[in-house]
Amino acid sequence: MGLKSVRSIESRVPRFFDILDDESRTLRRLEACFISTAESFGFREIRTAAVEVRDRYLAATRVHPSRIFEVHRPKEGSRFVLQADLAMGMSRFVADLPSPTPLKLAQVSSVFRDRQLDVPGWRRQFDHAVLGTWGLPSPHADAEILTTAHEMLAQVPGVDVAFIQFANAHVFARLAPDLAQEIRFSGKDIEGLLAGTSLTTRDRELVTALFRRGRMPLAEFRASIAPVEDARVREEAAALLATAAETAEALPGLPMYVNLADLHGTGHYSGVTYQMFLTAPGRAEPFSMIDGGRIDHLCRAFNSRDVPAACLGISLTVLANLCPAEPPQRKVILLVECPAGTAGPADCGSADAAADSGSADTAPGAGPQRSVAGDIRSALRDHGVQSSVMRLPRRKWSAVFKSEFYAGHGFVLVEGDRITVRHPDADERQAIQELLSSHQSGTWVLKV
Repeated sequence: MGLKSVRSIESRVPRFFDILDDESRTLRRLEACFISTAESFGFREIRTAAVEVRDRYLAATRVHPSRIFEVHRPKEGSRFVLQADLAMGMSRFVADLPSPTPLKLAQVSSVFRDRQLDVPGWRRQFDHAVLGTWGLPSPHADAEILTTAHEMLAQVPGVDVAFIQFANAHVFARLAPDLAQEIRFSGKDIEGLLAGTSLTTRDRELVTALFRRGRMPLAEFRASIAPVEDARVREEAAALLATAAETAEALPGLPMYVNLADLHGTGHYSGVTYQMFLTAPGRAEPFSMIDGGRIDHLCRAFNSRDVPAACLGISLTVLANLCPAEPPQRKVILLVECPAGTAGPADCGSADAAADSGSADTAPGAGPQRSVAGDIRSALRDHGVQSSVMRLPRRKWSAVFKSEFYAGHGFVLVEGDRITVRHPDADERQAIQELLSSHQSGTWVLKV
């Protein structure tokens, strides 16, 4: 089993994972891509606090407290919650400013949420990226957020944006309090629920048909909503169409759809919402993992000030695990024989440091093996091969050979002044042998 199969390992705390270098490297690349793209569109990077004041945070969200992780400081008797939503923390930051001005912010950070165990791949801690604007009510702000995300995703190998879907739960929320939540969660038929509103029979039939139609092309929705006469429905539909039109202008050629049956985030968003559907290797159908929309009420949830806002979130952890495997790096472990009975720090511990510094032959008390290890490591480094020195008794080498963490590595075995090359790939083994032969300095004998 290669290192690719152990990108992360679940810890003793269920659904929390320890991240290994392969996934971590991909996450760093995605984060750098996200931030650099955001900055090119004028977004400023921010990193909000990892904890929020518990009571203030819970008062600002409709998420049930059982899904949020709490921490406390016994010395102060204070209680906090771990950051569960970057848009919440960013809105709190804006709300606390003495006089908010238009801001375009981007953030990458760890988010902590309780997840449903029946959803494959979900973690309770994951890296999340958010683009957000505050103080900009125009639909151009939403279109720019979507354009920035699209630009970032265009740089991710193996992943493509298939289409963008727009929705607006406030088409229903404007008709009756909590109607959108009731449609979403009650399981009742939409026609019966709309019968309790003030919609005319004709408008009720039109809205019901649009809801049941589900996803439809933007032009079809525009034509289908036109006959509706109710001013509330027309106003919310106009906001949706304006955002979609701005986005279509910014991203010509990308399919745009509308789906009134999409009611996700009814307790979070304040109006138009959008999702980016992606394609990736191994996924038969386009899928959504990026969503956003208007969050005009979030700043007000922290104080009494209304600040128009919009945001979009991307789970970098999910995205990282969709990326195709990168070409394996050339890695070699130098196993230096440490005579049995002399495996203390004085004999073994200094070998790594001496070889790493490139001065093994001049280290105090350095012997022939340390000189060999230093020469070999220098030769490998000159050819772009990563190497690590491990000084161990010969009887412990087999544990390294069998370790899944080094399954894709080559090995250079240093026994006295004799070296042997091991590698699971015959061509790579020969390449390393030829590399070392060409750099042989007389301090070792290469055994083929």
